[in-house]
Amino acid sequence: GLGAGDEVIAPGLSWVASASTIVGVNAVPVLVDIDPRTLCLDPAAVEAAITPATKAVVVVHLYSAVADLDALRAVADRHGLPLIEDCAQA
Repeated sequence: GLGAGDEVIAPGLSWVASASTIVGVNAVPVLVDIDPRTLCLDPAAVEAAITPATKAVVVVHLYSAVADLDALRAVADRHGLPLIEDCAQA
């Protein structure tokens, strides 16, 4: 599970619930840049934001756009992190 001090990467462009659910379990949201082509998480920005405290990555699909899941999955797998998809705003 997630708890105090754990970091969860989330997109800087999203509805407030994307970060507030992270705060709700006393974890720390780490907001990262989006890819201007998809308006979703930028895989390179995710990779750069990962620290030893990172425990998960939340990808939010926005405005009928789909994030680059292949690249995000590769980053998450390389670091042993779960990739959580939020499709509520797709």
